[in-house]
Amino acid sequence: MVARLLLVLGLLAAATPALADGDNVVVLGLRSIEGDDDVANDVTDRLREGVATVPGWIASPTAVSMSQMSLAHGCDELDAACLGDIARGLQADRIIYGTVRRTTAREDYDFALGLSLYDAQAGAITKQVDDTVPRAEANYDALGPRVEKLLGRLSSTLQGGAIAVQVNVPDADVRVNGQSVGKARDGSLRLEGLQDGQYRIEVHKDGFTPHVSTVTIVEGTETMLSAVLNREGIDPADYPAEASSGHELAWLGWSLIGVSGAALVGTGVAMLRINSIDEEELLNTYRNQVAIGNVKAREEGTRVFNDVCDAAEGGFEYELQRSDIEEVADLCAEADTWEVLQWVFVGTAVVAGGVGTYLVLTAEPESNEQVRRSGPASRWAIQPSVGHRSARVTATLQF
Repeated sequence: MVARLLLVLGLLAAATPALADGDNVVVLGLRSIEGDDDVANDVTDRLREGVATVPGWIASPTAVSMSQMSLAHGCDELDAACLGDIARGLQADRIIYGTVRRTTAREDYDFALGLSLYDAQAGAITKQVDDTVPRAEANYDALGPRVEKLLGRLSSTLQGGAIAVQVNVPDADVRVNGQSVGKARDGSLRLEGLQDGQYRIEVHKDGFTPHVSTVTIVEGTETMLSAVLNREGIDPADYPAEASSGHELAWLGWSLIGVSGAALVGTGVAMLRINSIDEEELLNTYRNQVAIGNVKAREEGTRVFNDVCDAAEGGFEYELQRSDIEEVADLCAEADTWEVLQWVFVGTAVVAGGVGTYLVLTAEPESNEQVRRSGPASRWAIQPSVGHRSARVTATLQF
């Protein structure tokens, strides 16, 4: 108890924020779940530097970590009650804290960054944002722009969700539920503060066909909307027929694809037979005898066999019958044959499959007239929506 009190007093002595107009913001040192402290420290340093650039925020000189404050206040977890005690002790109006964790247990992991904002006046955690940082960018020099965007999301006073509209032409007019909300200057427009629900998004520009789609907004999420506008007044029949650039070997392509499939089956048969031979009882018995013989051979300085098949081909019987050794040699020869066939099948499958696919994809269509009449190709628009608690992807087909 005394040690905890001394720790609190020491932390409070180090936390004497300067008086100024604006909210005093403390950034608690982030915690790394897997022990990547260098990454957590770099993110923390960038956050503390970035807070000073946010209008209305004053960066506190306090430099303490989540773990220190949790220990000092006896908190098992940083909930609103514990954060309230910490805010009063540090004379903070807002507290930023968070964690850094690896995205996977494999070697190709990146870092998942989660940040939260506690508002002392509201007595609640008011914002939570997250981001995935590629491992190559998880250093102090590369983190600047990413942390700046995260602070922008934390400091935003707007509530609800957001839509980021991307258009393939500049200065298109954007309407939400029939009301004009602005133009997509340079092909982009961001809409914020939208409440939960569905919104009808229309993108218009003179001389182009409009884009219309429905977007579902969820609290705390940002949805990307890609709008593709095509020019009006163009009859699909006016599109010139494309010159024939294909060939008539589609039948050969499909035949080669069939050969590739058969070769894959042959590969599977070869693998099964090799595995079956490897599990033969006689072969395993001889393998054990060779291992025992190798121990004696090392002591006597005579020949050691690293391959049981070499021993069988050399006629070394150990404690087996001559006929057994000949059978082992036959099994080894059969396994060698199947191994060669296996690689022949693999090569055939790859080459025949690749050439066959190429011939099918580059073959001339049945009728160039059908291509000419089809007009412009259909377009897909993918709309991802990612939030702290949910994620979705919406695909829209224009034709």
